[in-house]
Amino acid sequence: MGLEYTLVNHQNKTCYELGNGSWGSLLDANRKGSADLLYKESIRDIIVTDVWDYNIENATNPQFWLDYAVEVASGIFDFINGVDPSNIGLANDSDDSTFEVRQKQYRWVGSRYHEYSLDELNYHLKTGWVEMYGIP
Repeated sequence: MGLEYTLVNHQNKTCYELGNGSWGSLLDANRKGSADLLYKESIRDIIVTDVWDYNIENATNPQFWLDYAVEVASGIFDFINGVDPSNIGLANDSDDSTFEVRQKQYRWVGSRYHEYSLDELNYHLKTGWVEMYGIP
């Protein structure tokens, strides 16, 4: 299955659901957003060459993945919206980072998955932490 990643904008406290993949390629050596995030075509290239390279090389219909990469790159580009990439990071479900952004009341504004409900991703904003996680 793999790690589930979320792109995090620390400037405006928003998140974008990415799911599985080598999404760390969107970051630079300092684990901050790469300057490539400011260009839709660069984001697409990262997705094609680093994130979904295996899927594309082994697909019966690689065009599906190439088209989907354009769609996802557009969503990420819109999410970044010209923000300084140093304010962008990744959270994942392997450590406490996703829990921390929820605890800090970050809001999910998008997802690469069409079936994800933003209401479900933002459930933490509508309930108290006691109800959601049983935290005293």
